Amino acid sequence: TGTANYLSKWTDTDTIGNSSIFDNDSQVTIDVPVGIVAGSGSGTLTGRLQIGSTTSSANNSLVFWRGAKPTLAANQGAILYESSGMSDGEGMTFMSDKGYKFLDDAGTTEWVRIISDGNVGIGTTAPSSILHTRIANSDYANSVTGASLIAESTGSQAKIVMKVGSKYGVIRTDSGGAIAITPHSSDIYLQSSTKMVVKADGKVGIGT
Repeated sequence: TGTANYLSKWTDTDTIGNSSIFDNDSQVTIDVPVGIVAGSGSGTLTGRLQIGSTTSSANNSLVFWRGAKPTLAANQGAILYESSGMSDGEGMTFMSDKGYKFLDDAGTTEWVRIISDGNVGIGTTAPSSILHTRIANSDYANSVTGASLIAESTGSQAKIVMKVGSKYGVIRTDSGGAIAITPHSSDIYLQSSTKMVVKADGKVGIGT
């Protein structure tokens, strides 16, 4: 005996009953937790979806969740969609106790890494600041080619702002390529130890 639309299974050595798989031709549901284990744990992809490992530290998993955030065990990750009280940017949440890395389509070249303290590395696997970029060789020519960082604008000026509290400084360039350094009601210093000072009133000191 069984129930319509439920796949059958052996419930003991000589009895057939319902499994947890429901199929009514318009949807398939499984009403129990599902574990998908990957082969020998070697990391070789063997199917369309691969979660887990047969190694001794096989807590690595992928969790789709809606509602309160789960507590992750060691070597686990989760992708969440929070159901209520979301602010802008909180629709999808990614969680991991070991950070993240993004590879090319061959899985051999790493493009970006986010380590567990939140530092982001582009071209480096060990970012030492909130954003750490690294390239093999920088082009000293007057060109954007080989730059470690480009701040581009579609308007008349591009700028980088450095801010501490309510104070800030701006480095900007215009469409003609001129560079301006603008402090926020303060002086401009060229260091290491001070070599030149441009005071807020326009006075320039070299060696003083």
